[in-house]
Amino acid sequence: MLVVPHAKLFEQVGAAVLIGWNGSREATRAVHDALPLMEMAAAVTVLSVNPEPGDEWGTDDVVQHLARHGLIVRAETFQPEALADADALRSRAVHIGADLIVMGAYGRSRLREMILGGMTQDVLENVTVPVLMAH
Repeated sequence: MLVVPHAKLFEQVGAAVLIGWNGSREATRAVHDALPLMEMAAAVTVLSVNPEPGDEWGTDDVVQHLARHGLIVRAETFQPEALADADALRSRAVHIGADLIVMGAYGRSRLREMILGGMTQDVLENVTVPVLMAH
């Protein structure tokens, strides 16, 4: 699913791509689905937000996979002290000038979403650049 903010016109999508990576099946599928959009990317950043110490969720593997497709890729780990994960993702997107965010979409029960919130919901409600999500 490609979500495009209605408040802005985007002349290009996919020149600077930020991948929100957590090693999940959904994130893997999103990366696969985004490959055609990333073919002309000048830069792709694979971002792991708040991974456990020593566990970057296979970030090196996805970086190597994308590099084999001819993409210029770099990995980042971001551990914000006071930001929610969705805010951290948006912050890095602005910082690198991303014009596309790629991430997995995760579903939770309505009760759990109300109590804990959810990154997917937060990103969708506050989208500032096009977001490609896969579930």
